[in-house]
Amino acid sequence: MTELFICEDNPAIAKQITAHAANVIEENKLNFTIKLTTSNPTTLLNIVNSSKEPGVYFLDIDLGSNVMDGIELAQKIRELDPRGFIIFITSDTEKFQHTFKYKIEALDYIVKQDTDNLEQRLLECLTTILSRNPKNNEQSLFSIKDGTRIITEKYSNILFFEVSSKVHKIKMHSLTKQAEFYGSLKDVETELLKDNFFRCHQSYLINLTNVKEVDVKNRFVYMINGQKCEVSYRALTELKKMMKKA
Repeated sequence: MTELFICEDNPAIAKQITAHAANVIEENKLNFTIKLTTSNPTTLLNIVNSSKEPGVYFLDIDLGSNVMDGIELAQKIRELDPRGFIIFITSDTEKFQHTFKYKIEALDYIVKQDTDNLEQRLLECLTTILSRNPKNNEQSLFSIKDGTRIITEKYSNILFFEVSSKVHKIKMHSLTKQAEFYGSLKDVETELLKDNFFRCHQSYLINLTNVKEVDVKNRFVYMINGQKCEVSYRALTELKKMMKKA
């Protein structure tokens, strides 16, 4: 389980970020745990120094009267944990721009005053981390932006995607939900090609892991929940080969 560290000198903001992060992790069943919330950079560095796995660090850029600011702290973290993910917390977006010259390679930044979108921003950061560093297919998440919401689903739960009856929309079918979003099936296919998904028809992209049966005669594929998708003549031969490998 990937560990999260929060370093923020304002107690109210630190408490708020910790609570929202915990909520995001719990609601979305993400493989993260909050290891530490502190205002002291030295305390954080001592723990990072003894940690063996890459961590996720939410750092206040301006740590007030502390021995170092957030940028200096990030540099030291990067020395100890070169594969870790750093997200800056700031009240001034211009300060984040200054981080580029230090080559810290921060993943993102969160604006303190944007409290209405704090939970969504945290979810965006954590799902991005999972997509870049998935430990296994079970924990990898597919993220859908639907207006002001971000819907996530584990790859392992997804059954198939289909072209919606609504113009320019795709519908995702999973074991836990259905969701529609703007996009093209080709773009989804490109994103998921390496994750055992297969375009069996111009209107369907299926998760081979969740296929129960292929009806070769009638050209249908049945998913583990009983739903079925059409299979084109062209895709049928390839699908049979893919199923032997799956």
